[in-house]
This record gives sequence, structure tokens and C-alpha cells, in this order.
Amino acid sequence: MWVDYDADTNRLLVNTKRGQQKEENARNDPRVAISMTDPDSPYRMLSVTGEVDEVIMEGAGEHIDELAQRHMGEDEYPNPIQMERILIAIRPERVSHFEA
Repeated sequence: MWVDYDADTNRLLVNTKRGQQKEENARNDPRVAISMTDPDSPYRMLSVTGEVDEVIMEGAGEHIDELAQRHMGEDEYPNPIQMERILIAIRPERVSHFEA
């Protein structure tokens, strides 16, 4: 799962397909936690807890292309998009990190 950070709004953005379990969970209970581990260093991690404050449809298709450029070097997301994409915007409340 790719996670992005929007510095202008201080929110994490999770791009997913409409109707997926992530969307249902976010709508049923906005409290979320995300953990990330550095693939080059298993002793370096980041954890964020917060709340979903918006589910956004506008611009989600363009956003997944931006993430594909960043993570894969592809101009467009390579998997055919068969379902509408959404952005789950998360307002961080607590951020913790560990690095050994």
C-alpha cells in the first residue's frame, strides 16, 4: 500500500479503489493507525495514528499516477483501473518513530 503526505493540509493520503475494505473500515470507524518499515533497514520504522477526516474522489486517478511515477518510474499506474479510485485523507494525531 502506498501512503502519501500532503504538507499543505497536514494529512496522510491513502489511494485505494472505491468499494474496497479500507473504504468501508474508514467510513465505519475513522480511527486509523499506519506503520511503515524502511525496506533497507528493518530497525527503522514510523507509526502514525489519527482519524480519517475525508474520503475524496476528485483527483484520485491523477494521484495514483503520481505515486506510480515516484515508486515505479512509470508515467501512469500500470494496472488497468477498472474501479473508481478514492483518497482516504487521514489527520495525524500521534507520530512515533524508531531507529536503531
